[in-house]
Amino acid sequence: MAKKTSDMFIGIGARLAITRNETGLSQTDMAKEIGVSLRAYHSYEKGERGLPIEALVLLEEKFSVDVNWILLGTKAARVEHDIMRLQKKELVMLLFLHKQGIRIKSEKRGA
Repeated sequence: MAKKTSDMFIGIGARLAITRNETGLSQTDMAKEIGVSLRAYHSYEKGERGLPIEALVLLEEKFSVDVNWILLGTKAARVEHDIMRLQKKELVMLLFLHKQGIRIKSEKRGA
């Protein structure tokens, strides 16, 4: 069964926030880096809108982010990640989802 668009956007927004936090940028700075307005960027992180292709390309070029990971949650965020870094990402994602009021059953967290 296909995911609802809103669910996909929420996942993309969470992974985008993880990427931004990892790079140490504010939302304003990340918006500038990927060529979008702060208002648009904020809506991407909140899962209200989909990311434009141009922004995805810039994320990959500037930050070596795996576009498959941003869009689908598959593969590693960066090629050089190891297990400890992935565990840290999971914690950051869980904290973000908790702040957004999104609850995921423990058996589905790995998905």
